[in-house]
Amino acid sequence: MSLENLRALVVDDSDFSAQLIKSLLGAIGVEAVVTCRSVEDGLTVFRSRPDRIDVAIIDWVMPDKGGIEMLRAVRAADSPNRKLPVIMISGEPLKERVEDARRAGAHDFLVKPLSTRRLENAIRHAVSDPRPFIISEAYVGPDRRWHNDDPPGSDRRARNCLDEVDGSPSVAGAPAGKSQALG
Repeated sequence: MSLENLRALVVDDSDFSAQLIKSLLGAIGVEAVVTCRSVEDGLTVFRSRPDRIDVAIIDWVMPDKGGIEMLRAVRAADSPNRKLPVIMISGEPLKERVEDARRAGAHDFLVKPLSTRRLENAIRHAVSDPRPFIISEAYVGPDRRWHNDDPPGSDRRARNCLDEVDGSPSVAGAPAGKSQALG
């Protein structure tokens, strides 16, 4: 799938970061990018053009409201486009933030500095191969179950992290017969 016609909203209070993300998006073919420096501005753009945004990339740490507040507003019952793919980003890879973003309905969570490849994979997965969307009292967002498919990147992790040597887990790259057991 070509990303050329995709329209992105980037919400990040750092002008440098927003411009970098815009450049990364341009490198993967996304030319229609609106950048906002605050959650309030991002929500204004989102509410005024909900049908003209295909994906939102929102920074977690913002001066006025946190990016998670924007995600919650996008998923709210009165939202003009609850199903908008949202990718949260942060410079701090805290487990609690990832869990909060997932519970709030984020499609993905990326850690800065972003790579073109990881950003493209997250967008493609959210837009081209979307999971069923759940709307319930307890949760609004993409289905968290992976059904019959492994999550994206699981093959890479399997190749890079563990080898099966003589039936026991080992550190990848350890010489055969000299595996180091993981504990």
